[in-house]
Amino acid sequence: MIKGFWGVLFLSLLCFSCSDQVAGGTEAESTIALEVISPSGTQASYARARFLPSNYLSNGEPSSEWVKADHEGKIEYKTLDTGAFTIEVRYLEESESFGAIKTMSVVPGKKVFIDSLSLKQLATIEGSITPGQGPSVIRIAGLERFIVPDSAGHFVVDSLPLGDFELVIESRSNRGDLKVEAETGEVLLDLELGDAKGFVVEDFESFNGVSQTGLILGDGWWYTLDKSQENIKPLWDESLIRSYSGRVGCVSGGCTRTSDHLGFLIGLWDTDYNLSSLDTLYFAAKGNGSLNIALAYGEYGENESGLKTTVPLEGNWKGYAVAVSDMIPYGSAKEDTILVSRIHFSVSDGGEVFLDDISLGKIDSTFLENAKVEWEKPEASVFPGEDWGEHDALLSQIVGYGALTKGGSAGTICLVTTEDDLVLNEEGNFVVAEGSLRECAMKEGPVWIQFQKDGIYRLLAPLRIRSYKTVDGRGRDVRIAGMGILADSVSNLVFENLRFTSPAITEEDSSSRRALSIHNKSTNVWVDHCTFEDYPLVLLDIKRGSDSVTISWSRFENSSHAILLGLSPETFFDSLEHLTAHHNYFTGLKGVGILNHGNNGHYYNNFFMSNGTVGVACTDRARCLLENNIFNVPTPIYSIRVDGFGSPVSGTEGYIHMIDNWLAEGGETMESANKVPLPSYDYTIEEMDPALALRVQRDTGPR
Repeated sequence: MIKGFWGVLFLSLLCFSCSDQVAGGTEAESTIALEVISPSGTQASYARARFLPSNYLSNGEPSSEWVKADHEGKIEYKTLDTGAFTIEVRYLEESESFGAIKTMSVVPGKKVFIDSLSLKQLATIEGSITPGQGPSVIRIAGLERFIVPDSAGHFVVDSLPLGDFELVIESRSNRGDLKVEAETGEVLLDLELGDAKGFVVEDFESFNGVSQTGLILGDGWWYTLDKSQENIKPLWDESLIRSYSGRVGCVSGGCTRTSDHLGFLIGLWDTDYNLSSLDTLYFAAKGNGSLNIALAYGEYGENESGLKTTVPLEGNWKGYAVAVSDMIPYGSAKEDTILVSRIHFSVSDGGEVFLDDISLGKIDSTFLENAKVEWEKPEASVFPGEDWGEHDALLSQIVGYGALTKGGSAGTICLVTTEDDLVLNEEGNFVVAEGSLRECAMKEGPVWIQFQKDGIYRLLAPLRIRSYKTVDGRGRDVRIAGMGILADSVSNLVFENLRFTSPAITEEDSSSRRALSIHNKSTNVWVDHCTFEDYPLVLLDIKRGSDSVTISWSRFENSSHAILLGLSPETFFDSLEHLTAHHNYFTGLKGVGILNHGNNGHYYNNFFMSNGTVGVACTDRARCLLENNIFNVPTPIYSIRVDGFGSPVSGTEGYIHMIDNWLAEGGETMESANKVPLPSYDYTIEEMDPALALRVQRDTGPR
């Protein structure tokens, strides 16, 4: 308590009548009458007081006006309410603010007064909520205080007289309340609210386009709708992510905002989840208008089903708990089964909403992992055996410049029976192991190479494969490791259903090989449903006059560059090579997806996802036709070679013709249509949309 120097604030009963009856009032009306005395002992003219029930908690909108004293410092306040009241007095003297707070009881039909209160300086209580706790508000019972922490969780409760107060910190995302005793001037750091009532599927602490459950289960990306309002549009574009990031308006960490549509996958794109125990959808929201919510499953659009509801919004942050039993089924949804693939949010009535802490009641990550109901998948590949009709059917799928590839047609079958490659003989020399991949690949004439069993076929030296070979890993898990395969001055090769992985070299090893190298005028090569990964420099190269190559439905991951077509002119002048690359998936690359020095490239329906720098480089007078590709990379394409310092090299421009490509992270469309020849072969272009992107992501690589 502060005495003497600060003076005393006297609040005295003004007894204008000895009767309990208030002039002009009724028996039910109560009166609080007081006189405010300033710290200097004079009448506190025009002081202010506010009268609120002691259990009142502010909702952010003022519920009681300040009552101003007259020139003698006298105030009368009449109320029909009874019970405990909190009186807050505020007074300014010589530019310094003072205040007082007092709790008292009001009796029906009576006048009441407070004998005296100590006048105290005004101060603050400061604190912070631990990030990731979701939105919250800080209030004090009986006072008009409604404090929303900033995006870092920091808050300040100001204009409080010196003393002790109980702060009510209420989670607006279903984490419960926290009551904290604090003295003015105190700093409360890293306050922890209660646990979320449900499994948090998104807390927006790092809103990067991938949902929190997606990090656990798979794809899990956020999306909106395109301009036609008919197709899902993933937030792969960084500018889109920014436009839906809450920024200003978020509290205690991140949130998202929308005035149209926003949704996210629970897990994998092509998977529903049977959430049989789900009872409540929890979320925090702030906004106006109405929020439409759907727990949806099945293919988006006409075939979608699920549960839906509409929630009217309030202006301030509020925690909502929507009972699943109250939601309305739509489509073919059944009341006894709760299938969820994604959660939609859309705003009606021209409103805008901020969202945070979306959680599922009675669900956890283990439950989600075991609740998958997968959509119909493409059939897995089958071991072909001795059926040559299977070989012919395989070749019929080739499209593009490599369409005339014959592989091992009309030849013999060679069955790989061992994972051994080179073995030591009795004389201590390395020889080709009997039944090995190397033995089959080095045979003369057409050979259809098949594998007896799953395995890692580790090459101890580069494997120089001969012409007319089909290396067919269908029906098996075939992993080719070590030094890679070299096609040197050969033709008619098919590589099907293989995984090139675990190289025997490092990035610093000058003798390093590619996983697959096609060079020295090798022609007619088809690479289909293969995965290339972890070779540090280039995964696959086509160079030194090699021609007529098709690469389809293959994955390229974790390398510097994926595909090299031709060498720079200073090393070897390539200009007549032709490559078709369609329905391939590129990810985890530090450099370029397809690097073309001076040759002909036709690239369509490929998905360049999260590469470090560039999707396609088309330089040194290369001619590149790009159709309906999806680029989720900072630089989709560039057309001029750069030197070791990153500076453009004059005279190394390429020619590019781009048709209907999706530049998800932005970038420029380049156009030199008159310099780029159109292919003469027949092919089918698919519409570039999220369904295609996720199908390429899912179906590339070995089947």
